[in-house]
Amino acid sequence: MSQKRDEPGGGKGVKSKGRLTDAEAVEQEIERRVRERTQELTDARDALEKRLAAHEAVAQALRESEARYRLLAEHASDMISRHGPDGSYRYVSPSCLPMLGYKPEELLGKSAFAGVHPDDEPILREVRQQLQDTGIGGPAVFRKRRRDGSYIWAEVTGRAVNDPATGAVTELIAVTRDITERRRAEQQLRLIESAVKQADEAVLITDAQLERPGPRIEYANPAFERMTGYTSEEVIGKTPRMLQGSRTSRAVLDQLRTQLSQGKPFQGETFNYRKDGGEYVLSWHIGPVRDEHGRITHWVSIQRDITAQKQAEQLARQRQAELIHVSRLSTMGELASELAHELNQPLAAISSYVQGALNRIGDTPLDPEASRDLLGRVAAQADRASQIIRRLRRFVRKREPQRTLVDVNELIRGAIELIEPELRHQSVQIDLALMDNLPQIAADPVQIEQVLLNLMRNAMEAMDRTPTPERKLCLASEVIDDAHVQISVRDNGYGIPKHQLDHIFEPFFTTKQRGMGMGLPISHSIAEAHGGRIEAHPLTTGGMDFRLILPTEGNDVD
Repeated sequence: MSQKRDEPGGGKGVKSKGRLTDAEAVEQEIERRVRERTQELTDARDALEKRLAAHEAVAQALRESEARYRLLAEHASDMISRHGPDGSYRYVSPSCLPMLGYKPEELLGKSAFAGVHPDDEPILREVRQQLQDTGIGGPAVFRKRRRDGSYIWAEVTGRAVNDPATGAVTELIAVTRDITERRRAEQQLRLIESAVKQADEAVLITDAQLERPGPRIEYANPAFERMTGYTSEEVIGKTPRMLQGSRTSRAVLDQLRTQLSQGKPFQGETFNYRKDGGEYVLSWHIGPVRDEHGRITHWVSIQRDITAQKQAEQLARQRQAELIHVSRLSTMGELASELAHELNQPLAAISSYVQGALNRIGDTPLDPEASRDLLGRVAAQADRASQIIRRLRRFVRKREPQRTLVDVNELIRGAIELIEPELRHQSVQIDLALMDNLPQIAADPVQIEQVLLNLMRNAMEAMDRTPTPERKLCLASEVIDDAHVQISVRDNGYGIPKHQLDHIFEPFFTTKQRGMGMGLPISHSIAEAHGGRIEAHPLTTGGMDFRLILPTEGNDVD
C-alpha cells in the first residue's frame, strides 16, 4: 500500500491557512520568554550598574571625607584622638607633639588617663560617664602632664560612637585644647578684678567718647560707691559730669579735656559732689586703655577723696606758720639789745638836733637856711628810725605766707640790715660775692630772710672762739643750673663734727649749749615748702658752708 505524500495544508501537523502549527507556537512562546528574560537581565544589569555607581559615589565621598578628616586632624592645633571604650588611644593627631611632647605612635594603646593630675582624675571619669549615658561629654578642664614633667591646662570635649545593632559604645572621639595661656589670663583677670574691687581708691572705667555729653561710665568699683553714695547701677551709662557742681574747677576740666584729647594721661584735683549733695575734694588720675592697634578704647580713672588730707595739710600749714612766727619772735628777742641800740641812735640824734634848735630859738631868730638844714637832718634820722621799725614789724608780723617775685640779692642785703647791729657787736666782717642779673625767685621774702638770719646767726655763734680779726662771714649768690639759684653762707668757725651732720636738721637737735634745736629744722621746712633744700658742707679750712638752693621763677613747687 502506498503512502500519501503530505500536501501543504493538509494532514496532522500541517497548519491550515492563517493558523500556527504547534511547533511554531512553542517556538514563539520560547522566543517571548527569552525576550522577557533578556529584558529582566538587562534591567537587572542596569540596576546593578546604578547600584554599583551609587556605591562608588558613596565610597568616593567616604574617601574624600576621610581625606578631609585626616587633613583637618593632622593640621589642627587642637589634639584630635580616637579611643577604645576603655579610653586607650587608637589614633592621635600630630598636634600631640607640641602639646604634650609625645609623638602619636608613642601614645597608641596607652590610656588617656595616663598623665592626668591626680586631683583632676574625677573630672575625666565624669566625662567618660557622660559619654556612656548621653553620647556627649564635656567640655571639661583638667591638668595633663607633658613629657618633660610640666603640666598644661587642657580642655576636652568628646562624642561616643555606638554600634547600630546593640547601641553599645564602640569608640570615643575627643578634641583636646591647650588652654594654659587662657587659664593664666583668666586667673590674672580675676586677680585684677579682685584687686580693683578691694582697692581703697575709687576706680571708674568709661568709654573713649570725649565729645559731648562725654564718656559713658561702664564700670564703678565698690570704693566709688562708698565715696560718692551712688550704686554702680545708678551711674552705669551716665557721664562723670553728674558728680560735678558749682565749685568744680572749669580750668581743671579744660586741662583734663586737652590732655585726654591728645591721648595723654591726666592728674589733677577739684571739688566733686556726692549723691547727698555733700562736697569733697577729689584727686584723680585718668589714663587711656589701648587695643592691640594702639587705639584708645576706654579711660580708666583712679579717684581718691582727699578732703581730710587737705584739711590736715591746711592745719599743718597753720601750725607751721605759727611755729615760724614764734621762731621770728625768738630771733628778734635775741637781737633785742642790738636792735634797741640801733634804734636809739636815730632817736638820740633827733633829740640832739631838736634840742639844738630850741637852744638857738632862745638866743636869736634862726636863719632859714640853717633851719632847713637842721630839719632835714631830723627828717633823715626819723626816716632811718621808721625804716628800722618797718623792717621789724614786717619781720615779726603774723600773717599767711605770701609769695611774690623777689630779687635774691635784695633778700640777702635785707637780712644783713636786720642783723647788722649784732654783726658789729660780734666784730664779724661781711664778705659779699653776689652774682649780677640773677633770675628772680617766687618766694615769701620774710620767710627767706628768716632762713638767712638763722644761718648767719649760727655762723656768728660758731665763730665765738675765732680770734676777732679773723671772724669773717661770707655770703654768695649764683646760678647753679637752668632752674635753681644758690645762696651760700660760709663761716670760719669751729664747724660741726662729721657724726652730727646727719642730725642737724632734726627737731631739738643742737650743738649749742643754750640752743633749742629748732632754727635749722624750721629753715629746712621753709626751704622745702619753696621747692628747695638746704645743704651743709664742712670746709677743709674749718667752718661750715650752708647752701640754700631755691628754684627760679617758673620752676617753683607749690
